[in-house]
Amino acid sequence: MFLKIIGTGLLMISSSGYGFYLKNRYRKRLLGIEEVCQYLEELKGEIKYRNQDFFRVFLELEKNRRTPFLGQVICKELKSGKSISEAWCISVKENADRMALKGHEKMILLELGNQLGKSNSETQTNLLILYQNKLHMLWKGLKKEEQNQCKMYSTLGILGGVMIGLIVV
Repeated sequence: MFLKIIGTGLLMISSSGYGFYLKNRYRKRLLGIEEVCQYLEELKGEIKYRNQDFFRVFLELEKNRRTPFLGQVICKELKSGKSISEAWCISVKENADRMALKGHEKMILLELGNQLGKSNSETQTNLLILYQNKLHMLWKGLKKEEQNQCKMYSTLGILGGVMIGLIVV
């Protein structure tokens, strides 16, 4: 009997931990989208006012960041001879998990990557504004749901552990 109680307690603790993990992942996703929006804003400014090639633009953006972001992978891929579109897409795919981005955000960023480097700087800045607005609208929707989602993840984690514990005992 004693082992069942210990096992049930461990089960409840681990399922609660998983609920809190999901809650933190949701918040990390929101922060990731915010970070991408900020990055696009900086990218837009660099393209509009500096009028440099993409390699130098991404190098400059990475210099000003405390943590590595998309530009680090992009610069590495550009050095190896890939186009800006290919480098952007590779960078998004490599960094999506770190930023907890899901399918819709990844799709928006990959669409943006397919358009980069194919027109003049004015069109590029307008394109960045368009995709930045798409991400911002997505962020606003997720932010509105944040409290409910986080509460649900925490509660389901705890209640799931209790339910499994009751079934085991």
